[in-house]
Amino acid sequence: MAMPVRAGRSRIHHREAVERELKVIQPSAVVGCVGVGGTPSATWHNLHETEVMQGNLIGPLVLADVCHEQRLHCLVLGSGVVHSETRRPSDEVAPLSPVPSAYGRIRAQLEAVLSPYLRRHVLLLRFMYPVSADGDGGCLLSKLASATRIHDTPSSLTILPDLLPWARVLLGKRVTGVLNFVNPGLVSPRLIVHEVLHRPSVPVVSKDESTAACWLAVDRLQSICDTSLPDCKSSLLALAGAVKAPASPVQ
Repeated sequence: MAMPVRAGRSRIHHREAVERELKVIQPSAVVGCVGVGGTPSATWHNLHETEVMQGNLIGPLVLADVCHEQRLHCLVLGSGVVHSETRRPSDEVAPLSPVPSAYGRIRAQLEAVLSPYLRRHVLLLRFMYPVSADGDGGCLLSKLASATRIHDTPSSLTILPDLLPWARVLLGKRVTGVLNFVNPGLVSPRLIVHEVLHRPSVPVVSKDESTAACWLAVDRLQSICDTSLPDCKSSLLALAGAVKAPASPVQ
């Protein structure tokens, strides 16, 4: 059965507007997928911390609090850059170790301030480098398609065709807390560019300290969904033949 969806129009950090809109729509659940990603890269956040605070900290907190008042289940799409460990998988209760950037620091602050809501009615999904084959400009494949150099640090990935259907399941189960929302395993940009996008001439360089990469454990996700998710590498190779050209930037 299809789940009816309605997109909100309010600026997420404008509390009164969010309150009014949710009272009019009267949803059964709310999905917060708004955030500031940074253009052309995440280093943009270091020079625009006010905008990042509004979109990535204040906004999700406002949404969680309004949903609490209106007794609505809330799913917030977040980021896995609260961790930078790649030697072993980090589960949902591991101490946070964000990358040294405004983006990573603010994402870690978000998890801290959401803590009371996560115990009641909010589910925070940690995404890591979302991947699809539709040519969307925000997809990791689209970004790497034009990369002039890459690093070889492996990381967890969120393969959207594999995982998005499970977001609906999690909503239906009214799961709360923090959940790593990634495929099992690790994949490096080198593998993606050289073997998936077939650009073997792109040079590999050393990563800098602000490079976002981490290994997120998926045990809780697979247990709740009662399934075994495909690993990153096999899903990427399966997507390779379906990858479309990146979409043109919106003018």
